Amino acid sequence: MNCYFFTYVDLNPKYLAEADILIRSGRRFGRDIHLFEIPDGAMWNRYKVELLAGDLPEADRYICLDGDTIMTGPGDWESDDCRGVMDILYYMNEPDRLKHTHAFIKNHTLLDGDPGAYEFILSLWRERQCPIWPNSGVVILDASIRLPFAGLWKQWMAAIDSHCDKGYVVGDEAPCTFARAEFGLPLLPPRFNVCLKWQPMPPDAVLLHADGNVTGEKRIPYNRAVEDLIAYERSCG
Repeated sequence: MNCYFFTYVDLNPKYLAEADILIRSGRRFGRDIHLFEIPDGAMWNRYKVELLAGDLPEADRYICLDGDTIMTGPGDWESDDCRGVMDILYYMNEPDRLKHTHAFIKNHTLLDGDPGAYEFILSLWRERQCPIWPNSGVVILDASIRLPFAGLWKQWMAAIDSHCDKGYVVGDEAPCTFARAEFGLPLLPPRFNVCLKWQPMPPDAVLLHADGNVTGEKRIPYNRAVEDLIAYERSCG
């Protein structure tokens, strides 16, 4: 199977450095990760959708990775269950999941000062039986569904944007929530996207995600993976 790995970054030195670490970690484990620069004026946390909906090289599977991730092994990226996006709250009971998802909706709208978006997304979420809020930092689509799903994701962006006082919601996870539920996109097993800010560490992790600029003790696994990568590169001369 031909898996096409890619990431995307603007010219901020911090993000470039993170993407460089990701690409080097992929090289260590025999995975070639391609880098796309985010054009001026594009929203960084929406640009992955444009890439997935665009003209990418031919492949059997497309694996889009946030720049603040790092591979910790070669991974079974060709496996049958390696599809979709991650249920960020998979380990929670239902009351806690609902409470935290409501908090995500607030954070993705009210912190941007957009009560119109908040009310619309919250009412839509409840109307649609509280669909799972995914983390879109890792998106894995087989070739047969890449364009249809990316197109639906963009449609949900437009629908949500039309209810925003300022014209748009910055992120992509609210529209991903509804697109994933409507499309029936599978959920990734935790090993493919370990969000260190939220999730317990699975023993078979193949990709760590320092999502939300996670700090303190929660960032330790990512930092250790970086140190291990540097030590490996030094040992190779």
